Amino acid sequence: MLNPPEAPCRGVSKLFHATAIARHLGWPTPRSCLTNDPAAARDFVASCPTGVIFKGASTDKTYASLYNHNVHDSRLRLIRDCPVLFQERIAGPNMRVYVIGDGVIGRRTESPALDHRLSTEQICSTVEVPATIAKRAFRLSMLMETPMLAIDFKVQAETGTWFFLEANIMMQYRREDIQLDGLITRAVIAWLTRE
Repeated sequence: MLNPPEAPCRGVSKLFHATAIARHLGWPTPRSCLTNDPAAARDFVASCPTGVIFKGASTDKTYASLYNHNVHDSRLRLIRDCPVLFQERIAGPNMRVYVIGDGVIGRRTESPALDHRLSTEQICSTVEVPATIAKRAFRLSMLMETPMLAIDFKVQAETGTWFFLEANIMMQYRREDIQLDGLITRAVIAWLTRE
């Protein structure tokens, strides 16, 4: 048992992650709009000159899509029955910080796909996590009472700013672990077998 059984209830809201947690830790987040109002969604999309991504807002697995006016404007009426999370697009690589016990592992993923999980053409590498990010990642792990946590960021290519997206307490990391030669698994084993 890596995380307490009740831990999943702490990850039920992506909007909670994008606001309360980020504000508490001082992390910037993409501008966001969670709504089932087509007019509100249309106004938000119009206010984002760099583009908008959208995804489901529950804990169910969901994939990010790029908002395309030609395709999605006519479908906005459908969100009345299903709230959607819209976020201003941040152009740059994906970063994931794994908190494992008292250690952190940083992983950078670059892919031609908007959502790298849908692409077989992705390049993963380890990165050194900036000290301020690592310190706050540990604080979030303690706050959520989950000693194993995966925290997702987008790093804005132009400025290098780390934008917080969400924290995952039931992360899937097999593919990334293979790409990183078992680094994550070795860290888990070291943590579980420490003196």
